[in-house]
Formats: sequence, C-alpha cells, structure tokens
Amino acid sequence: MSPSAAGSGGAEEMSGAGYRLKGSAGEVSFTTAAAAGGSVARAGLLQVRARPGTVTGLALVALSSTSLELSWSAPGYDGELGAHLSGTRYRVQYSSTPATAFAYGFSQVSIATAGANPADAQAARVHGLWPNSTYYAQLWTQDADGNISTASNRAAVATVPRLVDSFLIKTVYVSSFTVNWPRLPLSPSSSTSEGYRLEGSTSQFAGGIIYSSTTFSVSQTTLTLSGLAPETVYYVRVISLAWDGVNGGGYPEGGVYPSTTTKFQEVPPGHVQVTPLGTGMIMSWDTVNSPQGYHLESSTSSNFTGGGNSARVDKFTVSTQLDGLLPNTTYFNRVGAVWDSGATNYASILTTATLANPPSGAAVAAVMITSITASWSAHPSSPPDASSKTAEGYVFEASANGDFSGVVFSSRSLGLGQTSLTVTGLDLNTTYYLRAGALNWQSATSYALINATATLAGVPGASPPAFTGVFVTSVATQWTAGIPANPAQTPYTIRASSMSFAPNEVEAASTTFNLADVIPGLLPDTTYQLRVRTVNPNSVYSELILGTTVTLAEVPISPAPAQVFSSSVTVAWTPVAAQGYRVEASSTNFGVLLPGGVTLSSQTSNGSSSQLTVLSLNANTTYYFRVASLNW
Repeated sequence: MSPSAAGSGGAEEMSGAGYRLKGSAGEVSFTTAAAAGGSVARAGLLQVRARPGTVTGLALVALSSTSLELSWSAPGYDGELGAHLSGTRYRVQYSSTPATAFAYGFSQVSIATAGANPADAQAARVHGLWPNSTYYAQLWTQDADGNISTASNRAAVATVPRLVDSFLIKTVYVSSFTVNWPRLPLSPSSSTSEGYRLEGSTSQFAGGIIYSSTTFSVSQTTLTLSGLAPETVYYVRVISLAWDGVNGGGYPEGGVYPSTTTKFQEVPPGHVQVTPLGTGMIMSWDTVNSPQGYHLESSTSSNFTGGGNSARVDKFTVSTQLDGLLPNTTYFNRVGAVWDSGATNYASILTTATLANPPSGAAVAAVMITSITASWSAHPSSPPDASSKTAEGYVFEASANGDFSGVVFSSRSLGLGQTSLTVTGLDLNTTYYLRAGALNWQSATSYALINATATLAGVPGASPPAFTGVFVTSVATQWTAGIPANPAQTPYTIRASSMSFAPNEVEAASTTFNLADVIPGLLPDTTYQLRVRTVNPNSVYSELILGTTVTLAEVPISPAPAQVFSSSVTVAWTPVAAQGYRVEASSTNFGVLLPGGVTLSSQTSNGSSSQLTVLSLNANTTYYFRVASLNW
C-alpha cells in the first residue's frame, strides 16, 4: 500500500511494507501477492486505531527510606499530538529486582491524567518501599479507548537507607568534636546503610560551609569533625549513606538539629600590664573568655614559692588590684587564664618593684620669683631597717596643671642624704601644683602632694628719678617692670607713709597697671616714704622702696606789698602752716617779660612771720613779687 495512493478514492497499489494510516483513511482492502502473479488472499474492512506517545524521560528521586518520586513529561494523546481526554491513565510498574519482567499487566499504580497536554511536567509518588534498596520503574499511557503506549524507559534509584535512631556528641575540643551513634544492623540491606557521614554547620544547614567526615563502614559508629573555629556553635546531623556513597537520609529529620559549642582556645591572657603601687600591683590584660576566669600572682621568687599574694577573678574581669605586698620590693607577677579542663595558661612573667613609701612631712620651704624649694623627712636607711621601709632617692616636681600634664619642672637626687630640692626656671607670679616623690629600685615614684603655691611677683625696678613731681598733697613717681620683668597688666600699688609704715598707720595708696602714677591725698609740708609693690596669688608682696620726699607747704594767703621805699619793698601775707617763707622780687617778672634778670629775695625760718622786706632794689623801677612757703 502506498500512502501516496491510499486515499479516500480507494486506488490499488502493491506494497511490501506497512504504513501508518492517517485519520482520513476509512475502508481499506488489501491483498497478499504471490511471487508469480497476484491473488487476493483477503479483502474487507480495516479498523483504524491510534495510541498515546511513549514516555522517554522517566526519572526517579528517592524521597526517604520508604518512598520515591517519579517525574516525566506528558506524551501526546495520539502519538505526539493531543491533550489527554477524560479516562486517560498512566500505569506504573516498579520492582526492587532488576530481573523482574516488566509489562503493562504487572503495573501496580494507576494515575488519572485527563487534561494533560504534551510536554506538561508530571509526577507521582510511591510509598511503602524498603530502605536502602534500588528500585526500577517503567510507565505506560492508556487512552480513553483502551489503547496503550509502548513502555517508557526504565529508570532506577536507591531509597534512602534507614536512619540512625540517635547520636551523642561525645567530646568537644577547641577545633573539633566527636559524635557517636548506635550501629545499624549489618543485614539485611533494607535495615542497614553503606556507611555514615557526620556533618556540622553554623547556619543549621541553611548555607555556608558544611563540615563533614565520612566512613563507608556500617560498623564504624564514631566520627570526628575537625578544622572548626573555637568558641562557635555548630549544628549536627548524621547521614546514613545510600548505595552511591553520597546520598542518604539524615538524623534528625525536620530541620531541628542538636548543637554544640567548640571550646575556647586555651591561650594565656594577652597584653598583660602591671602598674606598681605602694603595697600592691594593678594588673590588667586582654580577655580570652576563659570560662573559669583568671588567676593572678605576685611573688618575691620567680618560681612563685616566696612571699606575695594571689587572687582569682571571674571571666568578665580584665583588671584588678592585688594588695598585701611590701613597699619598695621586687615582685614576679603573672596572670593566667583558667579553663574548663583545669589548665591555667599563664602569660609571660613581668618583674616589677612596688613603690617606696612616699616622703612624709613634705612642705614648701621657700618661694622665690622663678623657683620653689620643698623639704621632707628622710626615709630610714637600709640596713639597718628593711629595704621595704627605705627609698632609693627623691624627686620634687612642679606643674602649672593640677594633673601634672604639659611641662613638669623637676629636680632629683639619688640616695637619702638630701631632703630638700629646688625646681627652677618657673614663671614669676604663677601658681604651681607641687609633689615630692620617693624613688624605688626601678626609679618609679610614689608621690606626696604638697599644697599648691605661687611664685613671687617680680620686684619693681628703680627708674631715676623716682619722684617726677612733688606737690602740696601729692607726689608723682615712676619705676620699671623689674628683672625678670613683670608682664603687662600687672597691677602695682604705690604707698606713702609719714610714719615709716608703722603698724596701724593710715597710709595713702594708689593702684595702677602703668609704670608711673601720682599718689594723692597727702598732707602738706610732710615727709613721706614711698614704696611700690606687686602681689602674687598667695598675697605675698614684692616691694621696691622708692625713697623719701617732703610735700610742699601750703601757699601763703593774700600776699601784697605793704610798704614801698626807694630801694626796698615790704610784702605782707596771711601766715599758713610752714617752716618759713621767702619773698622774691624781679623786674622781668621772673623772665616772663625779658629773659634773665636779677632776682632779689628775703627769707625767714620763722613759720609765724607774716611779712618780709626785700632790699637793694633800684629806685623808680617796677618789680614783681612772689611769696613762697618753705617745707621741711
């Protein structure tokens, strides 16, 4: 039969092969031809049938120790074409015996597939299987008319082995832990596995590194995970291996995994520091999170069998003070981390001497413009007294800052013979904080604070003439800033005394920031001593004696010529408090009218006089007169 000629018209043709008929083919007649000539062996109606396509991509996946999943792509309802009509079914046969005869009639599972289109993803699950067993499966498709496809490819997969019932995290170390579990039976195969794999994860197996250790012996029931991080939580599961040596089932199931924490690395504390005190040590270190805390020791012997002290602190402490030690004594010190294993890991031994007792009775002995001296009581010498009571020398320090930051002025002596020291180079009129210290064997210092004091202000310097003006009730004076010079804006106080600054005397005074001033409020015709001074913050004065001067007497009252003669004139006035008077006469008005000229005068030391006569005047000449009162 030739497909090209077999149409609806029914043409005859010879054929030596079979052909698939299209859906349009209906009534067909055929013959069987002999070698010589043809003869009709049979003629009649041919029934036309179409069957579903064949599945070629059947795959199996083990879901557990007793179930697996089949997956494939749907074939066409008629070969490769057509959606599955209602009544279409898949038939599945599976077996754990590879020699089993596979045939449609032996299938165990029937699955309805109406509505599936060619290439749609299909899946089915089979339960109630044996663990750790290889299963084979094939599949057929039966359409609604009962037509059956040819068999699919035969797929195979091993079910997951039987899971271990439990496990025990046996030992845990810094970077590893060991797990033990009950052994599975050696046989039958459905009750055993092909080995085990121990796995650990820090993320509950949700990503990241999975650490593992494997054995292919079902008899080995202990494995160790190594290469782990210390102080880290790991979640644990045990896999029973399947026949492929890789896949298998894990205990526990359900995603809830036991965990363990690797131990702390047993290391000593880091960066240990020792700060000496008079009768103790402050020890500090970097934590290593040792669970049992830290052990501290100070001893006078390097093997820690001599005198000293020790302490135990918790794991949260990183600094503590160890007391009960002797002053000025060398100690061996160490800090150790204590671990759960009972081990104590010590850091390197540090040798430190406690501080000597600070000086006693320390006080300021003298204060100068740019220096301060302090003194104290001497320590006892050693011997005869124990070395813990003595010192190796002294230091005296001064700072403008109370915490002794910045520039610190100091003076030092070795030995105990010198019990006073002076610091120099200080700023004048400045407050300094002070301390005296005793040196120990390592020249470390224990201090005794001394009350702060201020250097003196600079003594004002003389600037001749000291008095630039003397008046009836005031005196003008001047000076310099001194050597070393007081800074600008230093206040100066000028004082005047007519009683040599006797106690309880009422003085005249004036304050200025300048280097010259006029002191008012003085008495006429009075001898005064004048001084100028500065003051430091401790109210200690630095003073210069300017000298002694006398204020002028009061001016005579209402002087006027009383009598005029050809060669003399008598001048009268009202007396004032004075030591005497002098009358002067000038024909040039004392140089106002004409330069030069002769001044004639008459003087008396009688302070009560009220007139004087000037002689030897020129007749018929105009004279100008003035009267002066005389002071001391």
